[in-house]
Amino acid sequence: MHQGIIKYIFNQYKQKGYVSEDVVFDALIDNNIPLDEVDHVCETLLSMGVLIKNDNVDEDDNVFIYDRSQTDFEEIYRQVIEIDESLAPFIDEIRIITPPQHREWYNLILQAQNGNSYAKERIVLMYLRIVIKTALYHHQRYNISLSEAIQDGCIGLIIAVEKFEVGKQDNFSQYAPWWIRQYLMREAEPAGTIFRYPVHHKDKMFLTYDIISQHNCDKCMDERLCPLLIEEVSQKLECDYSEAVTWIHSLSPALSCEEMLETDENSFNDNDIFEEKLDDFLDYKELKTNLDIVLSTLKDRERKVIEFRFGLGNYSEPMTLEEIGTIFNLTRERIRQIESKAIKRLRHPSRSKAIKSYW
Repeated sequence: MHQGIIKYIFNQYKQKGYVSEDVVFDALIDNNIPLDEVDHVCETLLSMGVLIKNDNVDEDDNVFIYDRSQTDFEEIYRQVIEIDESLAPFIDEIRIITPPQHREWYNLILQAQNGNSYAKERIVLMYLRIVIKTALYHHQRYNISLSEAIQDGCIGLIIAVEKFEVGKQDNFSQYAPWWIRQYLMREAEPAGTIFRYPVHHKDKMFLTYDIISQHNCDKCMDERLCPLLIEEVSQKLECDYSEAVTWIHSLSPALSCEEMLETDENSFNDNDIFEEKLDDFLDYKELKTNLDIVLSTLKDRERKVIEFRFGLGNYSEPMTLEEIGTIFNLTRERIRQIESKAIKRLRHPSRSKAIKSYW
């Protein structure tokens, strides 16, 4: 008789992923199972992995429901709603979820990994408050989107359920937060950025963000160009000065062209770096053009010797007299004479005036 009852209850469990206490007790009462044999039947069901759920918990009855956490989750929920009111319905749903009971995860984890939808749903739901807590912390620290952080944290929690190995990890409640943080930070974008960055870049960007947030210097006009800040970033990121400046600027708030043109305060300022480089480039191009014109007035061999000797034209590296002599099959002394004669010609006012302003 007991086997028939156990089989019936087990089939109910297979259909839903769990059985309620009412189903178990109704089956035992209908079959007149003595009270002293009830424990044996229940132990057999539990040993078979059957999850027995109490569907009739009174919300005002705290006798069988307890919360081992020392965290004030109500305060966390209040802060979340204050930041984003659209999350209020979601938070209200989390409030009514029964908190994790003692070692409850242990009875659920293997079932969840083996396809029991109820077990997976329960273990995810009861740790959602850890997701909320972690997301709020990172929002406050890095100013990332709270709603996106919660979404990514939920995905991290699901990954934790799938990857947890009973026997290797001691406690799921300690294992899950690591995956929640890992996935949340992997997907999060630093505040003010408009591009998506590779994961290995984000580690340095968030570290830079921490350094900037803690930077307090009353001697610098622009804190993002403060030499002390740049030096600190360079030391902690183990990079050179220019790379440290790049990391700092990567966290500068993005502005639209309209915003930049509205006021002088928000006008684009690259500290004249672009203008200086552009001037240098234009000067170089003009010098090269004038130099080509001047060299074209020399005899062909004289022009070639000058170009070889000083790395001009299509020749980027200067050559020795011996190397040039080898090309023309002439002695070193003869090449020196040709060079001297060519330079004397170039110094003539009719030629030198074209490039004199660059001296």
